[in-house]
Amino acid sequence: MRSRNRQPHVYIAQVLEGGPIKIGISINAINRWRSLSNWCPYDMALICAAPGTKYDELALHRTFRSHRRRGEWFHPHPDVLAMADVILKAGALPDAILELGLSLQARHKAGERLWPSGPRTRRVKFMEGIKA
Repeated sequence: MRSRNRQPHVYIAQVLEGGPIKIGISINAINRWRSLSNWCPYDMALICAAPGTKYDELALHRTFRSHRRRGEWFHPHPDVLAMADVILKAGALPDAILELGLSLQARHKAGERLWPSGPRTRRVKFMEGIKA
């Protein structure tokens, strides 16, 4: 019987030829990359993946927020690419990201809202207002 690894992985994928970069999380990074490749009109590459949590993913998002394009997509800034290279070579997230992830997790458990309302949340609230 084959054992299944259900540990989430934080991944970094990029549209080829210097395109935007996606930082995400998935139980199966390869299947997620395939899914992204299916709906993306451009060729993509899975640059790296390493075990992590949603808080580690958020730590990366916050680390590179000045390079954010939209949602989980980032400009191909050298800092983002350098982080991908570090993760690829080590096969793991850097300690600084893991520490920030643990800090974010503790803050979330203490009741802090880490994921602000975005367009989807505003759209849901708008639709609820129409139904009322």
